[in-house]
Amino acid sequence: NLLQTIRSRAQLIKLFSDGVETPESDPEFRRRAIATASAVIEGKPAFALWKDIEFFVSAKPSAQAFIGIAETFYRDVLISAYDRDGGLIINKDCIDDIQRCKRNVSPDVVAKAIESSETAAADLAKNVSAGHAVKYMIFDIQEKLKM
Repeated sequence: NLLQTIRSRAQLIKLFSDGVETPESDPEFRRRAIATASAVIEGKPAFALWKDIEFFVSAKPSAQAFIGIAETFYRDVLISAYDRDGGLIINKDCIDDIQRCKRNVSPDVVAKAIESSETAAADLAKNVSAGHAVKYMIFDIQEKLKM
């Protein structure tokens, strides 16, 4: 029941599970998504990640889950530079990956990766194919790494 102007500026952050099984609730899926998101932002070529990419784009729910996990991971990388006690980190179990990416990737690139993730999520909401949304997100991030 919120006005469109408020909804367009709001960001949905899932803080707890509603009890429904989703790809995000599968620890192996989540581990694989974090590893892929980390590899993408560190510049590993897309062709080397193709098997994982194909796994995530097999269905819209898995693509949505991957994009959401990647976005929160990138957010954690960005916030970790300012969060000394780690209280704001969502993916606390991936702190080693977060710290490595923080050391290897500039905050500007991480912010652009978050934007690419948001664009991919919006594309999925507009019924763009899962494959196109995720692959474009990955190629967009890697293009921004070159800048």
